[in-house]
Amino acid sequence: MAGGVRLERDGALAVISFDAPPLNLFDAALIDALKAAVDDVAGDPPRGLLVRADGLVEGAEYLDADGNEQVQRAGVTILCANGIGTPRLLFLSGEGDDGLANSSGLVGKRLMLHPFGTVTGLFDEDLESWQGVWGQHIHSLEFYETDESRGFVRGAKWGLQPTGGPLSMTRSYPWGEENAVWGESFHREVRRRLGHSAMWGIIAEDLPEESNRVTLDRANLKILVEYLSGPFSNLENRWTFEPKDDTVCDVTFFISYEFKSRMLALLMGSMFDAAFARFSAAFEKRADAIYGRQRPAPA
Repeated sequence: MAGGVRLERDGALAVISFDAPPLNLFDAALIDALKAAVDDVAGDPPRGLLVRADGLVEGAEYLDADGNEQVQRAGVTILCANGIGTPRLLFLSGEGDDGLANSSGLVGKRLMLHPFGTVTGLFDEDLESWQGVWGQHIHSLEFYETDESRGFVRGAKWGLQPTGGPLSMTRSYPWGEENAVWGESFHREVRRRLGHSAMWGIIAEDLPEESNRVTLDRANLKILVEYLSGPFSNLENRWTFEPKDDTVCDVTFFISYEFKSRMLALLMGSMFDAAFARFSAAFEKRADAIYGRQRPAPA
């Protein structure tokens, strides 16, 4: 691969290696090459778990980037695919609509979103914000307890924390992917951020309500996410898959939400809008990387 990055495969094992210059010589080309290699390796997401006759999981089944069915067996299988992906795989892996490991009937239920927003400030003075432990140094619980006028229980915690050491100045969080430091501006941007920045965040709390759930409509090829209790007056997210032929499928992503609290809507609404926009863009980019964008043939 380009940029001094090498991807080697040996069956199900993939190894990424690269020529490692000093951190300050990392450039955009190297970062792009690393991302491309990781995308290549991660291009084979599991579509189900393999279950032995005794009911124990023995691995995963997946489709590779060419659409071929592959099997990876393992002595121990750890399923960790986030609050939506985990129940989706469990529903797909079992027999019938109940899925796998669902004797309680709670798979996909009690979804918690844990809304979180951050504002990062840059200051002329040296705050020495690279020192100390990572985490909130000051927090406020003024809006944490339940206020019935808001229409839901619990609230949100506000916190102030440092941005961390040198490596934290180079990551996408909390600076945003659009504010990358790699390349000619590396020294200038790290100097501007390191010790001169702090984060002010808000963490909204939700509870494990059974009505907040992820369900799989296997017959109609739909994944439905519903959030009926908590800081949202409503939240609905739908994934719909419509096969066109043996190799083409239309994917529809729909989301609609509204905060109960006008204050939360003002503080976090724009951040949620931006986050979902990035989510959609990342999904499209990922699909392009794995399957390739089909362009119309020239006239």
